[in-house]
This record gives sequence, C-alpha cells and structure tokens, in this order.
Amino acid sequence: IKKTGTHFDLAMAIGLLARSNQIKILDIKDIGFIGELSLNVTIRPVSGILPMALKAKETGITRLVVPFENVKEASLVKELKIFGCSNLSEVIHLVEGRQINQQYISHPSSPTIPRYLDFSEVKGQSALMNM
Repeated sequence: IKKTGTHFDLAMAIGLLARSNQIKILDIKDIGFIGELSLNVTIRPVSGILPMALKAKETGITRLVVPFENVKEASLVKELKIFGCSNLSEVIHLVEGRQINQQYISHPSSPTIPRYLDFSEVKGQSALMNM
C-alpha cells in the first residue's frame, strides 16, 4: 500500500521496529503516533494536527505521540494525553516504559481555549460574531 503524507512516518517506524522485535512495547493498543520522520530520526512537525487528534480521540485513542512543536495545538483536544517528542529515541523510551522528560507531556485537563476570541476581521462568519 502506497502511503500518502509524511504524518504516517512515525507510526510506520514504530510498527516496523515492533514487528521486527527491535523494540519491546509494553502497551500500545490506545496510543496513536503522528509525525514526519527525517533521515536523522528527528521528528518534524506536521500540519493539520488538530483534526487528526480529534479523529484519534473519536477512534478510542487516549494517548497521542506528536512532534514537540505540535503539542500545544494537539492539547486542545480534551481527554487526550499528548506526548511531544523530538526524535525517535524519545518515542522508543516512551513505548518501552522508560522515563521521559515530563516537559513533553500535556495532561488532558490542562488546555484551555481563551474566551476573548475576536472574529471581527473574519469575513463571512457572522455566526461567530455572537459568541
């Protein structure tokens, strides 16, 4: 099957490493992986992380590994624990149950959307003006 989009890179890498017994995953059934993997195994940010995180939650994912730069946006999805990683080694430590740096973890209750959003300059969205 031909893949489309770089956001599958991280999931494919973890799948291949697990299937070939190069890594031992403790519990992966509710973890999702999104991210572009560069040739030097750093994880690059992807666009469209919010709709992907929403879909992940909808399909039963409770933990989501994303590029570190995408953590803030993905954290807008409530009831989803977000793990931001910068390289493949950090992801491997996470799935093998080793300790990772706590600054990369966004807990489900932490994100808040500001109530002072101003849509006055957005054309054609009159319904949003009355929020």
